[in-house]
Amino acid sequence: MMEEAEPEDGVDVLLVHDRRHGWPRRTHRLTGWQVQALRRLEDGRTEPALHRLLTGDGHDIPAEELSGWIQQAQAMGLVFRDGRTYVSLPTWDVPDRIDPDPAPQSTDRQEVPG
Repeated sequence: MMEEAEPEDGVDVLLVHDRRHGWPRRTHRLTGWQVQALRRLEDGRTEPALHRLLTGDGHDIPAEELSGWIQQAQAMGLVFRDGRTYVSLPTWDVPDRIDPDPAPQSTDRQEVPG
């Protein structure tokens, strides 16, 4: 889950609380252009498109540095890759939990004509 924190010295701060099952419980702290990058990836972007957007937003970041950050974010489970597109995984709200193995209910079954 993402949480905006108070800016520090005029720099944006974003906390990402990772509480997923099977992952270590941790909080990632992003600052500066990394905050904007993760937000821009909510809608999914290719790496070149993300670089153009960040540059357009006034962030002077070399393409190689952005590429390294994306790979690190992917390794930490903050983004995933779908073809050429990267998408951020954290959400702004706590997701609803669904029973991982619900017992079948009679109303869940439907006869298939055959």
